[in-house]
Amino acid sequence: MLKTFQQNSSNFDMDGHDSVMDFETKEHIGSTPPVSNNAGLLPQKRKNRSESWNHFTPMPPNTEMSKCSDNPDNAVNVTMHEPSSSSMENREAIVNSSPSAPKFDQEVSRMDLTKMFVAMELPFQKVEHPYLHRFIYGLQPKFKFPSRNTLARDILKNWDVEKAKMKTILSQNYRRVCITTDTWTSTQYSNYMCLTGYYIDNNWKLQKNILNFTQVTDYTGEIMAKTVKKCLNGWELNRVLSVTVDNASSNDVGIQHLKRRLHSQNGIVLNGEYLHTRCCAHILNLIVKDGMKEVDDSIVRIRAAVRYVRRTPSRFQRFKKCIDHETIGYKGYVGRDCETRWNSTYLMLKGALKQNKTFTELEFRDRKYFNEMSKDKGVSRPED
Repeated sequence: MLKTFQQNSSNFDMDGHDSVMDFETKEHIGSTPPVSNNAGLLPQKRKNRSESWNHFTPMPPNTEMSKCSDNPDNAVNVTMHEPSSSSMENREAIVNSSPSAPKFDQEVSRMDLTKMFVAMELPFQKVEHPYLHRFIYGLQPKFKFPSRNTLARDILKNWDVEKAKMKTILSQNYRRVCITTDTWTSTQYSNYMCLTGYYIDNNWKLQKNILNFTQVTDYTGEIMAKTVKKCLNGWELNRVLSVTVDNASSNDVGIQHLKRRLHSQNGIVLNGEYLHTRCCAHILNLIVKDGMKEVDDSIVRIRAAVRYVRRTPSRFQRFKKCIDHETIGYKGYVGRDCETRWNSTYLMLKGALKQNKTFTELEFRDRKYFNEMSKDKGVSRPED
């Protein structure tokens, strides 16, 4: 930029006009301003009124200036490619020379990365995303990203480390452990069981930890008992105070199998009389579902209407246009429920009630909605 300015100043003199750059820089160092061939046209000398000249070193005219070796053509890189090796070295040098920069540890940062992927439930392939690499590079250029396979191995290693720590805590702090089980079927029709442990530590604080998350072949009582016992053996836990399960009949059989296994190891209290604890939330769910049978047809119609609206994005867009047409003050939308959780059904009915006019408008605007609803229980009615 300075070179261009000097060239423009020189060309300005050739046209018979003054060079302000030469006047001010020369006077700044106490020299006599140069006189061009057309000296009579030069203006009077003036003082440097700007303090910015105190921060410049004047250079003689026509001085050749060297270009940056890393960017000789003054090109601007606006692409999202990987940084060059030279820029990485420069960035690392700046980071290393900064007195406020913390000491970088590759292993600690890599472990933090694995914990982040576990806590945020991110797919392993995201670790190879270029925008994540670019963001981390801006923070710490020295960090080396692992591959997705390496990340998976690091997570398993971290699990082993944390499990060893947890074993030590349980062996030093717990007296009795209460466990709960939960089973469900995924959308891929795979069966899973989760085992959670509750205990009071030496500071009289209630602690909760997930002990196992495993796939099971079936929900029979015998398989449930074997899975729980295998998990307890892996954690070296035998002194179990209670096992909380839902009211399924298979769990009654499973508790009997588990009681015999624990009794042989002297790991139960009062011969297991209070080992089996039934889940209060599941009992409440059964009570509410039994009462909801009185209005089952209405719930079925409303559920079918909500599922129709939520099935495809195009249907949902038509539904939102009906909301705008009716100028509904309610800002929320209707959501699908889970039939095994009564509270989600309540939230679905609550939202559908506020969108009653919208569903009526949808019936007139969308013929497919009317035809599909008529195949089952029919379109939802005002009394629903």
